[in-house]
Amino acid sequence: MRIRSLVGMSTVATASVAALLVLGAIQPGTALGQGEDVKAAIPSNLTKLRPIKGVAYDPKPSNFSPSGPSGGPPNDAYFDSDFFNSDFTAIWGDAGSGSRKDLETAKNAGLNLLHLYNWNPQRNHTSFLDAAKANNLALMIPINNFTSETIRGEVCKTCGKGYQGAFNIIKGIFEQIYQGGKTPHSAAVMWAIFNEYDINPIPPAHVAFVAQAILTLENENDIPVANRLPITVPVSDATFARDDRGPRTREQQVALERATLQWLETNPGKRVQSKFANDLPGAVLAILAVSNAFADAQTTKSYKSAFDPDPVTVAAIPADFWKTRFIASSNPFRDGPTMRNYLLSKDQFQSAFPGNTDWNTLPPLFFAEYGWSQRASGGTPLCPDDACFQKQADFVLKQLQCTNPLAVSSGTPQGYFLGSTFFQATFVDGAHFEAGDFIPDQFTDFDQPNAPAPAGGTKYRVDKVKALPVAAKAIQGYAEDTATCE
Repeated sequence: MRIRSLVGMSTVATASVAALLVLGAIQPGTALGQGEDVKAAIPSNLTKLRPIKGVAYDPKPSNFSPSGPSGGPPNDAYFDSDFFNSDFTAIWGDAGSGSRKDLETAKNAGLNLLHLYNWNPQRNHTSFLDAAKANNLALMIPINNFTSETIRGEVCKTCGKGYQGAFNIIKGIFEQIYQGGKTPHSAAVMWAIFNEYDINPIPPAHVAFVAQAILTLENENDIPVANRLPITVPVSDATFARDDRGPRTREQQVALERATLQWLETNPGKRVQSKFANDLPGAVLAILAVSNAFADAQTTKSYKSAFDPDPVTVAAIPADFWKTRFIASSNPFRDGPTMRNYLLSKDQFQSAFPGNTDWNTLPPLFFAEYGWSQRASGGTPLCPDDACFQKQADFVLKQLQCTNPLAVSSGTPQGYFLGSTFFQATFVDGAHFEAGDFIPDQFTDFDQPNAPAPAGGTKYRVDKVKALPVAAKAIQGYAEDTATCE
């Protein structure tokens, strides 16, 4: 999905887990469809999360508005779109009567990972981290798109700008995760750099800079290698055929063409025009562009924007970074049989990673957003009747029936497919992906006395949510460990 994600003043398309009910435990199954051996083994530190059974989680209240006048704060109650902190405990935890207890719901559903999109270091996240751990939930810690906008200077008048401003944001988040020690909070399991940089105006070099900033902070704090978190970069599922790349920035166009030439070199006879859509797999060019940016950052250590009085120096990317720290992720919204083939066929995702260099070995992969919309199911913009809701539910069930068993059983080469995070529950946009709907006029207001100005002392809304049919089918799909994919 196209998502604009900001720290401080942000809008984002994401998910709540409040409608996801109860999911049974998943048991390992029989391996499915092993492909050919790949030259370099994926280290266990990158596959230990398998099978991922997650949800994209961003529980914006029903009265959240994206932005105020002149690009200012969303509204008086919501300084930003970060709801994963002590100011909003009643949404995800227990702050008394009217609390929704989303994390407890996620635990009871058998989920094990939350895909987060916003993390504002101005807020206190310790209680949220502790509650996630108490509910056996792992967290993707986001360095979101606002950080790239900071580099580009596309932020509020009082916000920091340039690479130094971005580094300060990353440092603030890093300090909350490591809390002055050498071990990350046990709920934090990976860094997530941006969301869909490839369809936002974010150059791959910004991705590399964020990774280098994390490396710099790890080095400065003497973090042991074993305590350094993997890094993922969620990308869209776009193929980026040569004649259909849309309004990409110059840096993105150059990066995509470089990746195209690499893919063609290892896939002779394949075609990259849009009329040959079946040749070029989705997501792979954007991921290869990330790999190239990391490889370039082995020697690029100094960054300076028009907003930086002096260059910002960061650590170089080490030569083994792609093989030891990186987890690929993409956001596909395609049918289950197609995605099963995408995972198993040597001509699909695996085709981009033949392992003939240190920078194109097969990485682990998970679907960071996986689901289907009501609009695509026949509702414009809302489902007109129960048949539309049921079409959405059945489509999502088939998606998970076709792919989840591959994660449960390690049924891909080296078990490279890790699983999925379901997208999404509460309302986000006109496509309507949500698995749960707000119940009109049923909410409780809570105080958020510690919120950054101007929101401090104002109230926030905790809505009651009702489940739509897709919620139960998503739960069923995660619970099945034997493929039923026709």
